[in-house]
Amino acid sequence: MSYTYTFVRLLVVLAKPISIIALLNFTNIDNANKLAFFYMSGSISTVLFSFSTYRALLPKMITNSKLNIFYIYLQNIQIAFLLLCLLIISLFGYYWNIPLFSAICFICGLEFACHEKQRNFLYKGDFSRFAIILLLSYCLILTLSIFFILGEYSYFLPSFFIFILFFLVLLNVGFKSYYIAFKRVKLIARIALNEKKNWLISGLSRMYMSLDRLIFSVISFDNLWLVSILSQYFMIPVLVYDLFYLGPNKHKILKNRNKYIKEPLIKNLFSDIHLNSSFFIYSSIFFAPLLMVYFGPIFNVEISFFYAYLIIFLGFLYGMSEKIHEILIWSSMAPKIAFLYFINILFLFSLCMFIDVYDPVKSWMIVILLICFTKFFGLYFIKSLAK
Repeated sequence: MSYTYTFVRLLVVLAKPISIIALLNFTNIDNANKLAFFYMSGSISTVLFSFSTYRALLPKMITNSKLNIFYIYLQNIQIAFLLLCLLIISLFGYYWNIPLFSAICFICGLEFACHEKQRNFLYKGDFSRFAIILLLSYCLILTLSIFFILGEYSYFLPSFFIFILFFLVLLNVGFKSYYIAFKRVKLIARIALNEKKNWLISGLSRMYMSLDRLIFSVISFDNLWLVSILSQYFMIPVLVYDLFYLGPNKHKILKNRNKYIKEPLIKNLFSDIHLNSSFFIYSSIFFAPLLMVYFGPIFNVEISFFYAYLIIFLGFLYGMSEKIHEILIWSSMAPKIAFLYFINILFLFSLCMFIDVYDPVKSWMIVILLICFTKFFGLYFIKSLAK
């Protein structure tokens, strides 16, 4: 795995909270909340718009070079269609007199398009090129987000940007006749329908991962900037666990999924963690709270050692639950995972509507505790049914 890949992924993760804090310090809290909302919307859109078609397209791109261009055409048709939908939706921003709504539509479309193209290189094993595109796309999205938040622009500018992006993608869909256009659109639609179960699971999983920010967007939007920073901090062990252990072992989990399901939970979670990966995982658990306590006040975030270590522990618990998710997603229990996420999202949203946000840090801790434990023990329960 490329060192550039690791460095860029960590850099982008760190850049998001730092950019929110910078906007908070140089402008005001309202702008910081808007940037946090842009990040959240873009992150969710990358999964919700994919319809999991990459599961069918990417293996063809990788194994059959002659058909590579054809499947890229199909991918571009999907991107173009969703950009067209976003273009239509963005017009409601003018009807409601909310130009920022249209700007969010553009950022979501841009992030989705970039994410799909990055994924092509990731699954081909071209980690260096993936990292370069990831970094460039993040810089572009950040620049445009700040422009829409701070700049004065015409009501139609975000929609015009969506149209330009749609037109550029449309030039690369390989339509030579109406017959070819109809045939390819029909094929990508059929692939999307075939993957609806996987799309539902991955979409609900991503929403669940962003559930704390989604909840605070409703119950306390003024604190979204702070919740976004705490959420990124919470995700440190999740990222480290994925980067150094789960990601490199996904092929092994797929191959031995039946054996993993029958093994005890503790053996599932810890048996394959080697010295090199455990060093990074446990170092993040030990050092991340220290960094947060000592350097947090510089970024307007003050938490105690107890809360810092509790957040990291919960992040580690959430990261380990991703391995159970990965084991079950390839088994016959996959539909039950989608049902679990759906019920959990409804339950937690309903429950958290009654939270009085007198202290945003403590309120967020309550939400994140509920998210972690309902997911972890829910997946553990489903795993026990699979034996």
